Amino acid sequence: MDTTQKTNVNYCLNFFKGLACLAVVYLHTCYGSRVTPILVCMARFAVPLFFVISGYYCLNSKDNEKQNIIRKIKKTFKICLTYEIVYFVFNSIIYPFLSGNNIDVVGYCVKTFTLSNLLKFIFLNQSFDSGVLWFVYALLYCYIIMFFIYKHKSSKVLYIIGIVLLLFHIIGRTFIITLTTIPEAVNELWFRNFVFIGAPFFIMGLFIK
Repeated sequence: MDTTQKTNVNYCLNFFKGLACLAVVYLHTCYGSRVTPILVCMARFAVPLFFVISGYYCLNSKDNEKQNIIRKIKKTFKICLTYEIVYFVFNSIIYPFLSGNNIDVVGYCVKTFTLSNLLKFIFLNQSFDSGVLWFVYALLYCYIIMFFIYKHKSSKVLYIIGIVLLLFHIIGRTFIITLTTIPEAVNELWFRNFVFIGAPFFIMGLFIK
């Protein structure tokens, strides 16, 4: 690594990214205990922080900002496409084979690629096969939005949208926490997407930059 590259390294952000990675691992492996709810609550900072950092680094090149955004869109799209192909093959062929069930690719397609799932995919970046990498889909949407915003030079509008969506995120979370009758599936559907968590925190990163 040369001197120029070293000066572009933000060691503070790298430190917090490391903490966020550990927090995500804990969220997916935590075991039940008296302190688990407290630790889970503390670890929830990780995903919003990843969006903030992604927004912070979105325009890291003043000379070729448009090309930089396009490159990020292509790279993230390739990840999403690879992910969908792998999960489709696993869920439609490999898993039924290992489970001793009949392999019915057509039936799986009919069950999976429904109008409801298509609408969730378009408007809430929900994967057809699994929701594991919802963060990557949300990030892809943020990059695409950023491309059009950059094209029309509407940065002030972007920040206003970010503040409004962040308020909706806070208010919505408050209602879901206080109203215990709301199913967890609804919580995940509305707050694991680019609208209420991806875009506001991504825009926050742009604002900090």
